[in-house]
Amino acid sequence: MKATEKQIRKFFEKVGKVRDVIMIRDKYTNRHKGYAYVELNDLESVPMVLMLNGTVPDFQRFPILVKASEAEKNFLAKQESAAAAEQQAEIDQRAAAPRRKLLVGNLHPNITEGDLRTVLAPFGDVESVDMSTVAPGSAVVSFVKAEDAMKASTKIAGIELGAGTPISVQFYEPGATVMGAASAGDWKFDNSGGDGVALGADGRANLMNALGQRAGLAPPPQSSGVGAPTAAFTITNMFDPSKEDGNNWRDDIKADVTEECRSKGDVQHVYVDASDPRGLVHVLFADASSANAAALALHGRWFGGRAITCAHTDPAAYNYQSLP
Repeated sequence: MKATEKQIRKFFEKVGKVRDVIMIRDKYTNRHKGYAYVELNDLESVPMVLMLNGTVPDFQRFPILVKASEAEKNFLAKQESAAAAEQQAEIDQRAAAPRRKLLVGNLHPNITEGDLRTVLAPFGDVESVDMSTVAPGSAVVSFVKAEDAMKASTKIAGIELGAGTPISVQFYEPGATVMGAASAGDWKFDNSGGDGVALGADGRANLMNALGQRAGLAPPPQSSGVGAPTAAFTITNMFDPSKEDGNNWRDDIKADVTEECRSKGDVQHVYVDASDPRGLVHVLFADASSANAAALALHGRWFGGRAITCAHTDPAAYNYQSLP
């Protein structure tokens, strides 16, 4: 037993500052009895020192035994208790916090973030849709209000989006997973070109009507479709003039419609008819093909909690307040 206090201090100071080393010695021979008390400068170093248990120090050829004294055991127990309490408090806080994010799964491969925004619009304002950070065939949808997320979570489960497989929905927790993408058919939500069989304007209108009913909203005006393609069409139920306030609401609606339609072609004119209680917006395109694409994309959609419909009109009669 040739170990000295100096060797023991040097060994333990690899992981923590040592205040004192006391080797227990025989009172007659002054030879140490094979164990010592090592006092550290701070209690926070104790867990690191305990990890040296069973290691072979550089001053002997066999492993050493390292144990905490009663005082340190009490400290470690308090640390563990405090950590457990902190973890539980975090869990409780997360559970009590308003949950605004949903994890939606079993989505058809052709569904885009924009499609999902459209589908969920009847339930409330959607803040964001993220399909890039989760598994294929799923998306994280964030609502502006927690109550809208709650309503959507209980109402949209089981809806089929054209693929023959009901979508799944649950509140989102980081790391959560859902089933992958539905693979039945080559379906797509919109009629904007590309591969796939489109749901169609009437099919989409019926779907949005069903979603609106689940959300507790009034059904849209009855419509059998957008009609024969022309360069002009009228949007119905876009707003309620009696409930609009402020000086710029017509400009805001015009800007929204123009932005939605511009992706389909050359928009010549948009007119918001504030005098008609049906909430009409008249749209004129440069050609019938672009106008039809826009009408089909908008027909059956929801804006501000209102289901809209579109119907083509005669462009020769389009003289709404004689432009511009």
